[in-house]
Amino acid sequence: MIPFYALSFLSGFFETGPLMMTLVSGFTGGIVSSAIVQALACVLCYQIGNLAPCPVQLSRPIIIASGLLGTFCFTVAMLSLPHAAVLAARLLGSAFISVCIQSARSVMKSGASKMFKRGARVAGFALGFFCTPLLAPVAAVLAVIFSIAALRRIPAIKSRVILPRLDGLNAVMIFHQMHYFVYCYAAFIIAFELGGRASAVLAFLASWTVYVLSPLLYRKVKDPRKAFFFGHSLLVIILTGIYFVPPLPVKLLLYLMTGIGGTTEFCIGNLAKKWGLYREDVQGFSENIGHVLGVAACLLLFIIQGDLQISLLFAAAFALTAIACMAKKVISISKE
Repeated sequence: MIPFYALSFLSGFFETGPLMMTLVSGFTGGIVSSAIVQALACVLCYQIGNLAPCPVQLSRPIIIASGLLGTFCFTVAMLSLPHAAVLAARLLGSAFISVCIQSARSVMKSGASKMFKRGARVAGFALGFFCTPLLAPVAAVLAVIFSIAALRRIPAIKSRVILPRLDGLNAVMIFHQMHYFVYCYAAFIIAFELGGRASAVLAFLASWTVYVLSPLLYRKVKDPRKAFFFGHSLLVIILTGIYFVPPLPVKLLLYLMTGIGGTTEFCIGNLAKKWGLYREDVQGFSENIGHVLGVAACLLLFIIQGDLQISLLFAAAFALTAIACMAKKVISISKE
C-alpha cells in the first residue's frame, strides 16, 4: 500500500502547491487580483483532473503519459519565460498530474487505512503551502514512479467514459461539496494575505483538525438524518455569520466551527447504505462534480465581485440547498 499512501500525499501536495506558488509570485509582483484569479484557476485545473477516473476512466499508457506531461509542464514552468507561458504550463501541469495521481490511486483504494490515507493527504496539503518551482517537477517525477508501481498490480484498463445515474441523494452530496469548495481556497488566500504561508497552513490545519474530530460529537446520534440537518443548518448560520460579523477574532472562531457542521458529510454515505442506494463510483462522481462546480463558482464570483468573502454567502446557500435536497429525499423514501 506504500504507492497508495505516497500518491495520497502527493495528491494533497499538488492541490495546494500550484495555488501557493502562483499566489507568491503574484503578490511579490504586486498584482493581487490577477494573482488570486490565476491561483484559483490552478486549483480548478487540478479539480478538473480529478474527473479521472470517474467519469473518465483511462488506460495505463494514457495515465502514465498524463503524469509525464504534467512533469514536463512543471519543468517548463521553472524556466525564465514570460509570465503567461509559466502560468499556462502550471495550469496544464496541475490538470495532467491530477489525472495521473487520481487514476492510479483509485485502483488501490480498497483495503487502505482511512486514518493513514487522511494523514498522508493532510501532510501533503500542508507541505504544498511551501511548494517552490523546483520542488514541483521533483514531486511530479515521484508521482509518475508511484503511479507506475500502483498500476503494475492490476490488469489492463480500457479508456472509457462512465456516466453514473444520479438521484436526489447524489444531489445532496454535490451541493455539500460545492458549499465547501466555494469558500475553502478563498479562506486560505485570505489567511495568506493576512500572515503569509504560515497563517495559511495554520488555518488549514486548524480547520481540518476540527473537521476530523467533530464526528465524536455525533456518536450518540442514532439517526443520521438528525445529524445531517443539524450540521448543515449550523453551517448556514456560521457561514452567514462569518460574512456579516466584523471582528476578525470572531470570524476566525466561526471559521473553525464550520468543521462541526461540515463533518456531517458522513451522514450522506450512511443514509445511502441504509436505503440501499450506495455505489462507490456514483458517490465519487458526485463528490468530483461538486469539487469542480464549487471552485468554478469561487473563481467566477471573484472575477465578477472582486471580493473573496462573498463566497461565504454562496457557501451558505449551497448548504441550504443540500438541506432542501435531503428533505425532499427523506420525504420520497418515507412514501415508498
